[in-house]
Amino acid sequence: MVYGFARRSGGKAEIASEPGHGTTVRIYLPRGAASEPVTAAAQPTQRHAPKGRKRVLVVEDEPAVRHLTTTMLRHLGYEVVDAEDGRSAMQVLEGAGVDLMLTDADLPGGTNGIDLAREARRLHPALAVLLMSGYPDKALELVRDSGDQYELIAKPFESADLGGMLRAILDRAAGRRVSGGRARSTAMLESGARLSRRPGTSITKP
Repeated sequence: MVYGFARRSGGKAEIASEPGHGTTVRIYLPRGAASEPVTAAAQPTQRHAPKGRKRVLVVEDEPAVRHLTTTMLRHLGYEVVDAEDGRSAMQVLEGAGVDLMLTDADLPGGTNGIDLAREARRLHPALAVLLMSGYPDKALELVRDSGDQYELIAKPFESADLGGMLRAILDRAAGRRVSGGRARSTAMLESGARLSRRPGTSITKP
């Protein structure tokens, strides 16, 4: 997965393992000339940029992938907090306000991304969730077996793809909140009238 992120960024990755010294991962990314002005293309486009200031929690156990993903999100215009496993993610969710959780489907410590999403939504029922996986077929099976509904993006992904999915998910979440507020107002004003609207949530296989 690290190789995939590096290649899509125009760079390369080197992994060296030495007995008794552990494993070292080096990622080389292209650097533009300092004198070059920042162009409009380097800024988050209006199509993919969040509406307002949105905070995303990234849950990923692989440090290099976590770093690249958080960097990508900041370039898209998001505030980002990160966690390496389910336990540390729940600690973040118990404190900081988060609009969306982007979590790897396969996490260490006995808690997968779907289990984490369930626990997170017990704390924050309106929390938007996007799963990511380097093995999307396996992740889709886990989602189907769980009976839950989540969207999924396959790793490695490009910034535009990630930005488009996040924007769509957050827009739908905002629509649900508006619809829910209107439904409660209608129920109060019109005795016996009930408005039930459940926008579809899909499992997306890139």
